[in-house]
Amino acid sequence: MTGLKAVAAVLVGFGIFVSMTDVAAAGPRDRRGKPAAAEEQAPSLPPAVSQAFQARFPQGKVTDSESEATDGVTVYSVEFTEGSAEKTATISASGIVMDVGQPISSSSVPAVVMNAIKKAAAGAKIGEIMRTEITHEAENGAVTKLPTPDTEYTAELTSGKKSGEVTVGSDGTVVDPASWD
Repeated sequence: MTGLKAVAAVLVGFGIFVSMTDVAAAGPRDRRGKPAAAEEQAPSLPPAVSQAFQARFPQGKVTDSESEATDGVTVYSVEFTEGSAEKTATISASGIVMDVGQPISSSSVPAVVMNAIKKAAAGAKIGEIMRTEITHEAENGAVTKLPTPDTEYTAELTSGKKSGEVTVGSDGTVVDPASWD
């Protein structure tokens, strides 16, 4: 029996070693056994979009992206972090950064814009406000540079179980009226 016990001890030890090696190779995990978020891969972008993103935001880390056709132009909406700031960018398939957005506090919104948002909200609760600097737009199948950059503010709205948003220009003009889901 001593020989069998020795073999069993070696096999158990080998099993523990293999198990520990697999855990170490898998990297950090959260408490539910899933890989840690830091190890999740960022969405892949086409080369021109990726290069434009890296050139404009060298410290940026893509967290999500999706593509769509806008007025005949394929554009990528890219969500990313830059340091601790969460941002968005719209980048054309040809690699032109068309706009960049970042959430801001309501106290940073110009009064004329905030008044227009409150009026459009019509009593709904105003949530996150995104400030977007627009330098290019899709038009007739091409990306064109605006003569001067434009700024828009998009506010999330909630009323009961409904949610929506409204977009207002820097002069207080409603660009996209409140739309509800």
